[in-house]
Amino acid sequence: AFSPDGSIVVSSGYDNTARVWDAQTGKIIHIFREHSAPVITVTFSPDGKQIASASDDRRICVWDVQTGQSTHTLEGHSGPAFGVAFSPDGKIIASAGCDKSVRVWKWGGQAWRTLHTIRKHTDAVFAVAFSPDGKQFASSSADCTVRVWDTDSGEAIHTLAKHTSHVRSVAFSPDGNHLVSGAADKSIRVWDVQTGEPIAVFSGHFGVVNSVAFSKDGKRI
Repeated sequence: AFSPDGSIVVSSGYDNTARVWDAQTGKIIHIFREHSAPVITVTFSPDGKQIASASDDRRICVWDVQTGQSTHTLEGHSGPAFGVAFSPDGKIIASAGCDKSVRVWKWGGQAWRTLHTIRKHTDAVFAVAFSPDGKQFASSSADCTVRVWDTDSGEAIHTLAKHTSHVRSVAFSPDGNHLVSGAADKSIRVWDVQTGEPIAVFSGHFGVVNSVAFSKDGKRI
């Protein structure tokens, strides 16, 4: 993942580390060694000052980009943590786990505190993503669904259930009007966020679709 200003890159590895790189020179700036198992996902906070990492060791770690030190460890998942995302204001973190749960954490001034623990999925949750306004977030799961949630209440808004296999990734469009999901059924689907209805399906991959994203102008996937 690139930092918001594009100057540095963070990568996650099966060597139990996350590494921060200078995007221009390619030199390593920091190596994060807090995790005791493969690091699955990493993401920057919107201000670029923090990185969150999700690991097979069940933990979410939050790192200071400038110092390279771990500042907080979020524990609660009872299995590997697969996905993590910051809200647009950087004050909320959502995480996805093999334990079928989505956990939502809120910054309390000195620590991250549990806001919601959501157990509505019936299989492992792979990814989470916030809407651009932060009022909603989405989760994708091995139960073949994408679910949209209200950030404040943790209540379900929509269950999107057209995929026929594990949904590995999900992303909001820049205007927040659409979701895109990629799945093990080899398809990419686009959804209307307001209605929860599917509006497009793209086929062409010959295997699992592990990652999806919108372009910055929202015109391409």
